[in-house]
Amino acid sequence: MKKRELPTLQDYCVLTLMRNRLLLEDVAHMPYRLIRPVLARLKADQLIRLEKTNAMLILADDEIWYELLKKDFPLNVHTQYVQRKNQVYEYYLNCIKDIEADLLEDRDLIKNHFHEAVKKDPVVFKYRLPSRLLYQQHQREMHKKQELSAERLRESVRQLQEEKEKSLITWLEEPLYAERATARSRPRPQRSHLYLKSYREHLKRREHFKSGGYDPTQRKVVRPASPASPVSPESPSSPTTMLSAGSAASGNQSTARSDEGSPTEIISGTSPHGVPQQKRANSPPQGIDDSQQTTENPPTSRKRSNLFMPRTLPPPPSKKPKIYIHRPR
Repeated sequence: MKKRELPTLQDYCVLTLMRNRLLLEDVAHMPYRLIRPVLARLKADQLIRLEKTNAMLILADDEIWYELLKKDFPLNVHTQYVQRKNQVYEYYLNCIKDIEADLLEDRDLIKNHFHEAVKKDPVVFKYRLPSRLLYQQHQREMHKKQELSAERLRESVRQLQEEKEKSLITWLEEPLYAERATARSRPRPQRSHLYLKSYREHLKRREHFKSGGYDPTQRKVVRPASPASPVSPESPSSPTTMLSAGSAASGNQSTARSDEGSPTEIISGTSPHGVPQQKRANSPPQGIDDSQQTTENPPTSRKRSNLFMPRTLPPPPSKKPKIYIHRPR
């Protein structure tokens, strides 16, 4: 059975620092291998604050910056390489010069640490850019985007405020009276020749259809006079009066007729069903013999029209009643 090892004093110190990492402010002259678990729990701003107390941590904590890059910018985690190592050297030298410039005097110390930090990749044969540099670049880009969005938001708020001020109702102590603009004072718009020509034609057309035009309700209907003789007002529907009037007219006009196409007289009457009917008076009236009729009113070759003859309607068919016989089942 394996014995359980007791934690050392170094382990207790690391645990204490991890529990109170937010209160950690100075790690000067502390090697990276001892405080590596503590630095892995810190955020970017606190890590930068501890690097300012120990400048040599910048050359050794590239793996911690890579983890922070994956955590804060997961869509921009791309390893970038350069052909020359001068760009990487200049970046590290500027960082150390800003924090502690006296370390650059120790050539051997800087050479040993730079040899471990700046190495050529054996696969692509290029020098990889530090993760701290990539993190700072993405952070600056993010700040620029936030500033642009904030500026656009301020501009939109300002425009809304201006529109609100334009539509704001202001209280006037004394009312303003403005003269009403007349048609003569208003400037007339410039119209083209084609528009004026079409407008004049439109006015003429409207005046034409407004004054005249075809109106079926105002049309005058002219009917020709009927050839029938006038009927006395005493009994217009009596057949006897019509016959006497027809005989008198035929007696007076017997000498003047010379052709066979004289208009025939119309006798009005009622049908057996009570409907008023009219028929031609070609037959000789009562009280006149056939000889006198032949001399005075010669027969015509026309056939008698059945248009005004009374029509007898056939009786409706009789319907036999239906008899239903109930038969028990």
